[in-house]
Amino acid sequence: MAYVPIAKTISRKFGGVVDLRMAVSKAGPVVTDNGNFLLDWKFDKVHSWNEVNTTIKMIPGVVDTGLFINMTERVYFGMEDGSVYVRDKPLH
Repeated sequence: MAYVPIAKTISRKFGGVVDLRMAVSKAGPVVTDNGNFLLDWKFDKVHSWNEVNTTIKMIPGVVDTGLFINMTERVYFGMEDGSVYVRDKPLH
């Protein structure tokens, strides 16, 4: 039940809103195969994502983040109009 202090810590350190992900096809929160809850963070500004990833992983009770830092060379974004936006990793 560490999700409450984890959510408060993320909001306090980085802003935005952190919510417990609720299930659609059953009552209650989404639970992973390992028995963990998922938190959705709606951030309100751009951050130094390497720092955010490391800081969140260091919070007691956190298993991992959904931030995929330095894991890809190209990203595809599906847009609402059906088009696809492609972004390549900067060369610096």
